[in-house]
Amino acid sequence: MFAPPKFGARGVVLPGSSQYERYLEYCKGRYPLLADCCGKWGSPSAIQIGSSGGYFVWRGNVQWLQVKAFDAMTMTSRHPKLLRPFVSDQPDVPAVAEAAKLPPAAPVANVAPASQYSIERFSRLADDSFAYSFRLRMKDGADVGLGAMNRIKQELRQAVVSDYVAAYGGSAGDVRVDFPEFSLRDSAIEGRAEVMRISVKSLRYDSATHKGVIAVSIGANRFEDARRWVRKNVETLARDKGVALTTGEIPSEARFFLGAERVLERNVLEIEFETE
Repeated sequence: MFAPPKFGARGVVLPGSSQYERYLEYCKGRYPLLADCCGKWGSPSAIQIGSSGGYFVWRGNVQWLQVKAFDAMTMTSRHPKLLRPFVSDQPDVPAVAEAAKLPPAAPVANVAPASQYSIERFSRLADDSFAYSFRLRMKDGADVGLGAMNRIKQELRQAVVSDYVAAYGGSAGDVRVDFPEFSLRDSAIEGRAEVMRISVKSLRYDSATHKGVIAVSIGANRFEDARRWVRKNVETLARDKGVALTTGEIPSEARFFLGAERVLERNVLEIEFETE
């Protein structure tokens, strides 16, 4: 899962620093479990902000807290290496030396606002390995405009992709997430997310005739669902910065019109298109 937004340089931050205070306040607002732990044990003796998670430790406490994009959990396993000196009064000398090599915490000018919703449900369906169910509760006064809904969808996509890849392996770039169900009612967002493995194999375009062909590899699951998604999103796939055109250049203002399609061996879907 993805960690909360980064707050300056990654590494260990300590009480008294601006980065520590801002990051802790943000996470307490987002994760009730962290707020509860701080209520019981006081402020953490140190926090480690990383690219894939945030870790909170308390001096003299065998328990510590790990936060990810959509959840937080208390841990009783061995503390993260760089945080051990801030748990025990007997410093772990190698860890202290390694922590000292980290860049100092950077001041943060723009800090992401606390989450405007709480998570009531987020889980992979027991009878469907490629679908997730979710229910989010908007907080009082939260923005419920279209822009806010799109941001929430993006956060959900990131969480689904990360969880799916962690469970089944593969590349995150090949995982697409669609929302066949997504509704807001009485301050609750509820819906269903479906996963499809899709990767562009080739893309050819003739600038003179304005015609092209895109070949897309589709995971064995949900082929028909993925096929419909590909046809609906051909322009998005064709304009993906990670996809290399073998010939021609598609004008940035071009409109796409779909033509014939063919299913090739090994679940490759080839679709013809024209632009104008």
